[in-house]
Amino acid sequence: MADYISTNLTRPIIIKIHHDLFFSPKNGVDDVGCLDKNFSKNLKDIFKYYTPLVIGYGGNDGSLMNFLEELEHFEESIFWFFIEGNKPNERIINLVRKACGKFVPIKGFDDLMIQLGDKLELQKLDTEIERIAKKRADNYRDQIDNIKRKETTDKETKEAMTSITSRGLKTWWNYDLLARDEKDEDKANGIYLQGIKEFPNNKKLINNYAVFLSKYKKQYDDAEKYYHKALEIDPEDAIVNGSYANFLSKYKEQYDDAEKYYLKSLGFDPNIAKINGNYANFLADKRKKYDDAEKYYLKALKIDPKNAKINGNYANLLFIQKKYDDAEKYYLKALKIDPKNANIYGNYANFLSDERKQYDDAEKYFLKALEIDPKNANIYGNYAKSLIISNQKKKAKEYIDKALNLNKDAEYDLLLELLFYIYAVFFKEYPKSKTKVEELIAKGIKSIGWDLSEILKIAEKEKHPDYQQLVEFEKKITQY
Repeated sequence: MADYISTNLTRPIIIKIHHDLFFSPKNGVDDVGCLDKNFSKNLKDIFKYYTPLVIGYGGNDGSLMNFLEELEHFEESIFWFFIEGNKPNERIINLVRKACGKFVPIKGFDDLMIQLGDKLELQKLDTEIERIAKKRADNYRDQIDNIKRKETTDKETKEAMTSITSRGLKTWWNYDLLARDEKDEDKANGIYLQGIKEFPNNKKLINNYAVFLSKYKKQYDDAEKYYHKALEIDPEDAIVNGSYANFLSKYKEQYDDAEKYYLKSLGFDPNIAKINGNYANFLADKRKKYDDAEKYYLKALKIDPKNAKINGNYANLLFIQKKYDDAEKYYLKALKIDPKNANIYGNYANFLSDERKQYDDAEKYFLKALEIDPKNANIYGNYAKSLIISNQKKKAKEYIDKALNLNKDAEYDLLLELLFYIYAVFFKEYPKSKTKVEELIAKGIKSIGWDLSEILKIAEKEKHPDYQQLVEFEKKITQY
């Protein structure tokens, strides 16, 4: 460390004069007899500006002791600490006398550090140590989770990770990982319940179980009970509040309550990229507050610039705002970060089809998306729309049928879009499509902002028998 010794210190430097026990130690008689020239030169500069406090040094080597005796000047003299009853040797006494220094008897090193810490008004460190350790453990878990969830992580790595995390003391996290790895939903449910039985007050496990119940089991009332339980344990947990906000928005459509919990979450911790990104999604999709959404997307990307999902969602917003060049830049950035994300491929394909009118390129990206996720009804539906616009109606009808078959969870906005395509272009083959569109509109189902203008043009060109009714449907579906 000799070359790094400086009088302009902004952090502590540990100088190992006789090197490290494991790194070429200097412990022979000749080794400790003299000080390295680099050390000697730089230490002289240090002692011009700093007052030495000597603790636990007996002066038994020639190197440092010779150096101290040769110094002509000590800033504010020198303070030499010694254990009470162990009088320093004559050589040290002469050195301290020459420097006009002081001897300070102490009970021991710990006693000195405690009294010195008090005079410097330091606080106890237990909570800070726990905070740092907790943050490190949370970061470690997040890294493992990200590796396991990434589409780009190969099967062998995921299996190895599962094997590693199954060893050692079983914690709440073991149950969470086991449940998420389990493909049988009933078995996964049992694993979560067993974990909660053993760790009944673990908010993270309970929160993750609530997510599982809503996303996979569709048991929304039970999910809400577990969200409430997690919030009872820690009402100020940012992750749980943010997760509950997602639930209220997506499954309950309670948008005012959802926003309240998003804001609570960000109030507790404003620097979680995922929550900023989710709130931006909410503002864009549910509130149509695009300027506010953009602020939160940019904040999320400042925190985590390599998050593919957030980059892709921000690209969607830019597309809506007609900032087409920027949108394309963020789509491509997102795909570079995560080249196996089906939704981003599908959204970029929409962009190429709707805005760029590059139907061949759009088709490549639609097919890539479906290769990655062959059961994604939404991508099938969007691809069908592109095929209609590019005059591939026979193929479009095939993909509409696939989307309808896959839309088992009855995502009504997607169902309404598909029925609109059918009524606009294939009304002869689906005579009941008009009635079904009317029924969904009567229920308040909409797809605000969705561009159906090209479909209308095709219907008009082909002389749709009830074109004005189709125009009215389009307004009710896409506008407030």
